[in-house]
Amino acid sequence: MLHDSQELLGKVLGGCTLERLLGQGGMGAVYLARQERPSRYVAVKVLLPNMMMNSQLQEQYLARFRREADIVARLEHVNIVPIYEYGEQDGLAYLVMPYLQGGSLYDVLAKRGQLPLDETIQFLHSAAAGLDYAHMQGIIHRDLKPANFLLHVDGRLLLSDFGIARILQDEMSAPTVALI
Repeated sequence: MLHDSQELLGKVLGGCTLERLLGQGGMGAVYLARQERPSRYVAVKVLLPNMMMNSQLQEQYLARFRREADIVARLEHVNIVPIYEYGEQDGLAYLVMPYLQGGSLYDVLAKRGQLPLDETIQFLHSAAAGLDYAHMQGIIHRDLKPANFLLHVDGRLLLSDFGIARILQDEMSAPTVALI
């Protein structure tokens, strides 16, 4: 059983070797990894096993994680982080995404504090464009916060971590209205 996210350093998931922990949340961790082919650095989000969940609940969460991967992989927009690959190995589910060296909006705000109005407007425009596109595809983000807005080295803002995205017209239930 995995007790610490650091235990995964050096592990190979798919064709990616986990090199450094970038961040950790309640249910997962994100690692800087070296992808073998094509040879490049990527970010790998790993769903960490939760010792507090029973096996049925864990399987339901894993099914939702798979669903999020399928949903987000369909989104192709300049302001949404793409998913390169999804896999499961040795009881771990993972997503492979580009490694964005610009950090997160959270990092920028922590370092610089209040941003100038023109920069704020540009970030809001980018976020709105990505959200508008996702909404046109029938998908709600569900976890908007500065840590989930990543920055490309060219300054572009990209939405990430859709937080088990909600499909507006889920074929297993009646259509719902969700507030953003």
